[in-house]
Amino acid sequence: MINHRRKIASYQTSQGFTRYYYTDELETYEETQLYHNDRTEDGNDAPCRAETCRTFAYDFQTYILNHDGSMYNEICEFTFDDEKTGHRYYYQANRDSGNK
Repeated sequence: MINHRRKIASYQTSQGFTRYYYTDELETYEETQLYHNDRTEDGNDAPCRAETCRTFAYDFQTYILNHDGSMYNEICEFTFDDEKTGHRYYYQANRDSGNK
């Protein structure tokens, strides 16, 4: 996409500070935007019944549920308390299939 925005200019004050302001001139810039498309497919050849992968800043999860009933779930979290001290948590669950 091609967008337009106002140009930014600056000047220095007598105290040595730099001040920025928007001018009346426009400049063009290109921006790439990603689009997400959902689609439904036949799941006959799927490697597992369910799979979830989430990756956020300080938060990660992988969940896999296989056709035979076995399951794997791993969660890694990192949080901060009020005193800006970091805490990390790690959870893992692994269930074998009941069909042997």
